[in-house]
Amino acid sequence: MSKHTRGPWFAVGHSVEAERDKPSHRAVLVAHVYDEVDNGPPEWRWNARLIAAAPDLLEAARAAYEVLPLLPTVPGMEERLWARKALHAALARAEGRE
Repeated sequence: MSKHTRGPWFAVGHSVEAERDKPSHRAVLVAHVYDEVDNGPPEWRWNARLIAAAPDLLEAARAAYEVLPLLPTVPGMEERLWARKALHAALARAEGRE
């Protein structure tokens, strides 16, 4: 079970916000991304977008981790094993099991 703020998350300028539970509630601030100079490089926008995609990426990683062993055995299975190990490590990090 995830302990993070429920998605979806949205990049809004420098901020990443979670959807409100009710229309009368304010959005939940998940993260605020910034650089030392407000007019600096645009990486903060891309960082905010990447952070906003985290709940979707986590769900996709969990699904891929479960599906990979069910695929038919074919030559080149080493890549599949590598992918499953990489997914396992990423999921452990995201879920605090690292």
